[in-house]
Amino acid sequence: MWAQVLMAVIGLSAGMVVAGGLFSFISELGVVSDFADRTHTGEHILLYENSVALGGILGNIFFIYGIRIPFGTWQKLPDIKIKNTGGK
Repeated sequence: MWAQVLMAVIGLSAGMVVAGGLFSFISELGVVSDFADRTHTGEHILLYENSVALGGILGNIFFIYGIRIPFGTWQKLPDIKIKNTGGK
């Protein structure tokens, strides 16, 4: 039993490390700063980077604990049928 608990802790820790690495990689590439530059809102860059990090943390927590956020229902797109004209 203790081996399973240890494996669960190691697995969750590894997942959090990978998620943190991905977000630091995105920040290091300058994706967030490029968006701020294009929208001419560079004075808010720290807010943008904190928002990206907070989104990653909350996404991890919501996924791990199965927290659901009611925000509406998904609509199925209608099927589009294309008539075959036979190349005419």
